[in-house]
Amino acid sequence: MKNRTMRIFYFSGTGNTWWVSTQITEELNRLGIDAYAYSIEQVSEQETARLVHTSDVVGLGFPIYGSDVPVNFHAFIQALPDQDPHKATLGFVTQWAWSGDGMNFLEKELRTKGYNLKWAAEFNMFNNIALTIFPALYSADHKAFLPKLKKIRREINALCEKIF
Repeated sequence: MKNRTMRIFYFSGTGNTWWVSTQITEELNRLGIDAYAYSIEQVSEQETARLVHTSDVVGLGFPIYGSDVPVNFHAFIQALPDQDPHKATLGFVTQWAWSGDGMNFLEKELRTKGYNLKWAAEFNMFNNIALTIFPALYSADHKAFLPKLKKIRREINALCEKIF
């Protein structure tokens, strides 16, 4: 049986997308998939092309910025190598409350480059507003985050079960 591979490319501004990317790779590895995550800020265009070419599935993850994709991640998408035949792709976003259209607004652009967006997910993460004047949005008690992290982890595990 061929070893199944997935390479995830992500951008993370505050650590939320990094955490989700890490959790996805850990779960996929537990399921027997050879999965790795790469920050787009630490991988060259040439290395990205090699990793995409040698992967069965490509993962793309980013935080939502004002209901849109961050400029640097959009530039990364534009620089992705064209694929023929189409490459199976997982897209996911991290957001505080809502994303607008999540990955859907990139689907046409990805398809024209040869990426088949087979799975898309949105993960409601923690906000990055850390001002005590907004007590409903801020907590210094890290234990308060554990129930939400457990819920997100269950969502990630369910997503990973659908891949491959």
